[in-house]
Amino acid sequence: MSGSSSSDFDSDDFTDQNILSLNRQNRNVLNDDRIDLLRLSKTFPDETIFHHFSKNLKADHVSPTWTCFPEYPFTLGLKYPFSDLILNFFLTTKLCFPQLMPMGWRLLHTLDQLNHHFGLDIGIPEISLMYQLRTHGSSRFVLQRRSGAPVLLPNLSHSSQKEKIAEKKSVLY
Repeated sequence: MSGSSSSDFDSDDFTDQNILSLNRQNRNVLNDDRIDLLRLSKTFPDETIFHHFSKNLKADHVSPTWTCFPEYPFTLGLKYPFSDLILNFFLTTKLCFPQLMPMGWRLLHTLDQLNHHFGLDIGIPEISLMYQLRTHGSSRFVLQRRSGAPVLLPNLSHSSQKEKIAEKKSVLY
C-alpha cells in the first residue's frame, strides 16, 4: 500500500459527472492523516493505493483508474470490496456511492447481515418490492418503505424458519 501527496493529483484522470455541486459538503476533505487511518484500518485490500487529491475533486468524480468513496460505510464496519448485495444495488440504481444517505447504507448493511447470518436470499427484487428510492436534498437518495408493501420475510411465520433463526441467534450470542 502506498499513500501519495496532493501534488500527484492530475485533473485529467477524472471526469466530473455533474451530479453533486462543489460545496463544503461534497468537497474532498480527506487529508493525509485521515488517509493513513483508513489505510491502517484494514477496510481495503492490501494492494489498495491511497491517493490524496485536490479539494476541487468531488465525490461524484469518476476515473477509469480511481474510485471515490464516502467515509460513512466504513464507520459501519463495511470493508471494500462491498458485498454482492450492496454492489448490485449500486449497479442497478446507477448511483455513485456518496449519493446514498447513511440511512440507506445502514439498511443495505442490515439486509446483507440478515442474508449472511440466517441464510436468507434478500436481493434487489425484494428490496424494490419493499422500498423506493426518494430524493433527499441535492442529488442524494434514501430508501423509503413503500406504503402497503408486503412483509419482507413472510416465511418467518413458519415454525421451522423460527427454529432455524433461533438456533443461529444462540450461536451468535
